[in-house]
Amino acid sequence: MDDKYFVPDIEDIRIGYEGEINWNRAYEDKFVPFKIKIQDNDGTYTNEISDIIDALDDGYAEARTPYLTKEQIEAEGWKETSKYNYEKVDSNITAYYGNDHYLWIMHSGITVNGEEYKANSFKGECKSINEFRYICKLLKI
Repeated sequence: MDDKYFVPDIEDIRIGYEGEINWNRAYEDKFVPFKIKIQDNDGTYTNEISDIIDALDDGYAEARTPYLTKEQIEAEGWKETSKYNYEKVDSNITAYYGNDHYLWIMHSGITVNGEEYKANSFKGECKSINEFRYICKLLKI
């Protein structure tokens, strides 16, 4: 695996997860993108998550996930203010995301006794867009 991808834990794969999968790892090195959905484009419920997890568990397939990029963060409504620093557009939330896959999200503008403070909302590892979206969802950002 190169430095652009990591192998996800099978337990992390859920509805909304995005990654790449090689369906036939024994015979080819061809990864195709996937995003697990509940329904297909025609509205039919899908068992895609089951198919992917079964193939990974059986060892026939292999998955990889791209590491989180600046472009993905910006596509989620964040604006880069300086290297590794981002602000959520139209909010008082800032984030630091470094090459070490460390994410630090802070709320600013919290006033206590007339003084403004920043409060940590999250500090920890965040390897991909999947974790980034989930963290933002939990924080209601």
